[in-house]
Amino acid sequence: MVKFLADKSDQSENEWESQDDVDNMENTVFADATGSKKRRGRNTNCNSDEAQKRRLEKNRESAKESRKRKKQYMSNLEIHNRTLLKEKAKLMRKINALEERERLNYLSHVDTVDQLLQGRQVLYDRLEECLESGGAKMELEIE
Repeated sequence: MVKFLADKSDQSENEWESQDDVDNMENTVFADATGSKKRRGRNTNCNSDEAQKRRLEKNRESAKESRKRKKQYMSNLEIHNRTLLKEKAKLMRKINALEERERLNYLSHVDTVDQLLQGRQVLYDRLEECLESGGAKMELEIE
């Protein structure tokens, strides 16, 4: 992250260049009165080996935390996946049961319609016999 600061030439050296300020401003970009930008260089008083060791240790810790978060995230995804698979299986069983019930209901209606059609055919056959006999047999038995 780069910070832009106005020219601080009007402040005394003691006010803003304490060691903490210098350490915190290593990557700060200054804008002077002309608008040109100047990058403040690294502090040569710091031991670069120690700074590098601190950065490496911080990086290791960050990577360790990142792997831990990723492992937890993957674990949560696996649990969610198992839950969804169980729910899917339950819904599939319910769908299959409903389809079977619908099929049986359909077959039951088909049987009922078939029986009605057979009864109608019997009546037509009897009516046809009556008409062929010239109406001599006027009684029809209806079941």
